[in-house]
Amino acid sequence: MRITNEMLDRLEEVASNSVYFLVGIRCQEVPFSLGEMNHVSHVWEDGEDTGEELNGVCVIEAGSARRVFSGMFSAEYPGEHVAIVASNYGYNGEDYGELVLENAEVIEILK
Repeated sequence: MRITNEMLDRLEEVASNSVYFLVGIRCQEVPFSLGEMNHVSHVWEDGEDTGEELNGVCVIEAGSARRVFSGMFSAEYPGEHVAIVASNYGYNGEDYGELVLENAEVIEILK
């Protein structure tokens, strides 16, 4: 999925007004539903899913998203569905700008 400037603008707006401590954007194959997420992300090694579960879902943090998706990284993530996801609990992932959000909630569906 290619994240658009409009999506990034909306992410920044939502993050700046959010009651949550951590806010990010997530792409996935499965459609989103508003509210608590009921699944977790997996550990990947060399582009392969290890099947090992993380303690939450991976997102690209709002403050890093513009750089990740439209800057020097120009990242694309698999999945046709895009949402803004938030939590008050989480930790840094392995990729630049990546967070693993525990007890994550979908607060807005972008696509």
